[in-house]
Amino acid sequence: MQVESLDELEKAVSSGSVSTQPEITGAYATGGGAEGATPATVVFPGGVEELSSVTAWARERGASLVPVSSLPPHHTALAADDGRIVVDLSGWDRVIRADRRNRVALIEPGVTFGALDLELSKVGLRAMMPPAPRKGKSVLAAYLDRTPTMVPRAQWDLSDPLLCTELVMGNGEIFRTGCAAGPGTLEEQWATGQAQKNPMGPSSFDFFRLVQGARGSMGIVSWISLKCELRPVVHELMMVPSESLGPLVEVVYAVCRAKWGEECLILDRAALEGLTGVSGMPTFALLIGVAGFEYRPEQRLSYQRRGIERILQAEGARRVRSIGGTGGRRLHELLSSESDPFWKDRLGGHLDTFFLSTLDRATEFEKLIDDVCRAHSLERSSTSLYIQPQLGGRVAHFEATVAFAREQREEALTLSRDITRAAAAAGAYFSRTPDVCPEIALAGKPLLVRTLQRTKLVFDPDGVMNPAALHVKEVM
Repeated sequence: MQVESLDELEKAVSSGSVSTQPEITGAYATGGGAEGATPATVVFPGGVEELSSVTAWARERGASLVPVSSLPPHHTALAADDGRIVVDLSGWDRVIRADRRNRVALIEPGVTFGALDLELSKVGLRAMMPPAPRKGKSVLAAYLDRTPTMVPRAQWDLSDPLLCTELVMGNGEIFRTGCAAGPGTLEEQWATGQAQKNPMGPSSFDFFRLVQGARGSMGIVSWISLKCELRPVVHELMMVPSESLGPLVEVVYAVCRAKWGEECLILDRAALEGLTGVSGMPTFALLIGVAGFEYRPEQRLSYQRRGIERILQAEGARRVRSIGGTGGRRLHELLSSESDPFWKDRLGGHLDTFFLSTLDRATEFEKLIDDVCRAHSLERSSTSLYIQPQLGGRVAHFEATVAFAREQREEALTLSRDITRAAAAAGAYFSRTPDVCPEIALAGKPLLVRTLQRTKLVFDPDGVMNPAALHVKEVM
C-alpha cells in the first residue's frame, strides 16, 4: 500500500489504529494449517462511525475490506488474496444490554461465548451455544455463520438465535435491521419498552437474511441482538449410548415431538473422545439435557426425565450414569464451556464438512462417511460425526470432522473433499459455504448465484466488502 494511501486511512480512524507490521498482519494469513495471503494492512476502528469512515475511504481508493471479530488463532486463513485490508473488531467486546424480561441481549462483535454467558448469568439468562466453542470465538461471527446451537426446542427459524443487526454497507451507510431500524435511537427505543427482538424488517424486507451467511460480503456488522433462554435452577444430562444410530434417531423424534429437554445432540466415539480426552467411548451417544427453572424446578425435571425414560424403554435404549468414566455433570460442563485448546484440534488441526438433511437419513450419511474413509484405506475413527437436531427436530445439522497433524493436511483435505462431494451427490443441503469444496453450496443454482451477485451490486456497488466470497467474487 502506498504511503499516501496509508496516511489517508490513518486519518479515518483514531491514532494507532492502523498496522502494517508483519508480526501483526501475518497472523491473518494462516489458519487450519493453511497459508493464505498476508493482508496489506490491519485496521482497528474505534467505533461504528470510524468503521463507516474506513468503508468510505476504501470505496474511494478501490480497496477491499475483510472483517474479523474472533480472537486468534483463526481456523482458516482470512485474507485469500493480496492487497486485502483486514478490519479487526475483536476489541469491540461489550455486552451492551442483557434483558431478562424479553430474554434478549445486545452485543458487539468481539464478545465471546464465555464472556457472554458470564454476563447473562448475572440476570438469570444463558447463551445459546454450540458444543464447546473455541476459546476466543466471536458469538456474532458464529451466529452470522448459522453455527447450530444445542437446544432444538428453543429454535423456531434457522436464523435463530440471531435477531436484529446494525451494519455498515459498502457505500459507508450505517443501517439497522428489524425493529431496531427505528424510529429513534436504541436508548429511545428501550425507554418505550422495545427490545430489538423482532428481526423482520424494516418494512417487508428482511435484510438480515442477506447478511447472515454472506461472510462479510454484504456489509460489516457492528452489533447484533440475540435470543437467550432462562438459566436452569437444576439441570441433568441424560446419556444414552448405542452401537447404532437407528434407535437414537427414534428417541430424538419422540422427545422433540413432546417438546421436552434442553440440549439434544448425538456424538460418535471420535467426537466424544476429542471432547473429553478419554478413550473407551461408545460408538454413539445421545445427550439430552433436562432442566427445571424458577417455578417448581424439581417437578419439571422429574416429569420430563420420566417421560424420556419411557421413550428410551420403548426403543430398547437405556441411559447410563457415565460413558467412558465421564459423568453427566462433567460432560455438560465440557459442552457448555469454551474449550482451549479447541476439542476438534486434538491432532493439531481439523477440517469440517457440514450440511443439512432430515434426521431419518442419519444412518445413510453415516454409511456414506464410512465408505469414503474405507476408500481412502482409513479407519472410521479418522473422521468424527456430530449430529445436531434443529428446528424442534424437523431438520438436522450433520458435521463430519477430519482431524489431522500439520504434515497430514493434504491427505485430510482430500478426504474432507470426498466426503463433501459424496454428501452433495446424496442430496445434502449446504446452507453455508463449506470449508472445503466451497463451490458445492451453489453448484447447479445459476439463478441463485445471479440473484446474489445483483444484490451485491445494490448494497456494495464498488465491491468493497470481501469480494473474494464465493458467491460474489465475479460480480465486478
